[in-house]
Amino acid sequence: MGRTRRQFPYDRRISEALGVTAFEVYQVALPPDAETVPHDHIDDRNDDVYAITAGDGWLVVDDEAIPVGPGQFISVDMRHTRHLRAGPRGLTFVAVCAEAKH
Repeated sequence: MGRTRRQFPYDRRISEALGVTAFEVYQVALPPDAETVPHDHIDDRNDDVYAITAGDGWLVVDDEAIPVGPGQFISVDMRHTRHLRAGPRGLTFVAVCAEAKH
């Protein structure tokens, strides 16, 4: 499930603007009831960390929905399929993606 810009219309890549090359950083602002595209990172070997900054919703990992809200930090291993779904107030989060060392 490769990642392309067209698949992720709500992503704003900020790592380049910060001059970061060791990992990728995205700010994602989902409008109410929107969701990201389900994906894994088996091909690029990236693990993800999500920092929820505003709104609420669910992180769906391998079809299990986990409620999320501001102040939460969640990590997802490259092998798991994941996507985030916003609740009625929308959902804003920062995603950090880096190559797994395991």
